[in-house]
Amino acid sequence: MNNIIHQEKFIELLEPLFDKLFMYALSLEKNKEAAEDLVSEAILASYEAFGNLEDYDSFKAYLFKTARNIFMRKAARKWFFGKYDESRIENVISFELSPLLTLEIEILYKALDKIPAKQKEAIVLFEISGFSQKEICQIQSATLSALKSRINRGKENLKLILTKQERVLLVEKDFLKTTKSVML
Repeated sequence: MNNIIHQEKFIELLEPLFDKLFMYALSLEKNKEAAEDLVSEAILASYEAFGNLEDYDSFKAYLFKTARNIFMRKAARKWFFGKYDESRIENVISFELSPLLTLEIEILYKALDKIPAKQKEAIVLFEISGFSQKEICQIQSATLSALKSRINRGKENLKLILTKQERVLLVEKDFLKTTKSVML
């Protein structure tokens, strides 16, 4: 394939996926700069191997699987260099969001971090990024039944975590009201 045509086709396929790829990288990295690096590395690796891609319909799954593999390799290497100190959630969330929405997103991301990694990835890809189950099966190298099970278990785990967290917040809120009325 001619190099210019090759570049144009790659860009044509990449453009509608770029924002979703960035949000996926952000859900993995929890840091805007690290997510940008992951996206750049995934795009570069995908472009370099683009000539070997036989079916353009599988480009989306190929791109996201490449990002996932790069992230997993980095995560495995981090284990050898000590514990990773996670950045504050403000690096993840856009400052254009309302404070209430920002808080809800922060709570969701913290809850997502408490469920198993494969369940988290399946939920992020399906519910947040809008991938089809078939595409997620390609990305995760999983069967459809395994994927459906991951999504359902992940949702149940999230429901338990968020319900428990909601009860804790209500208790804290009641405590603050009581403390405030006693102080007055």
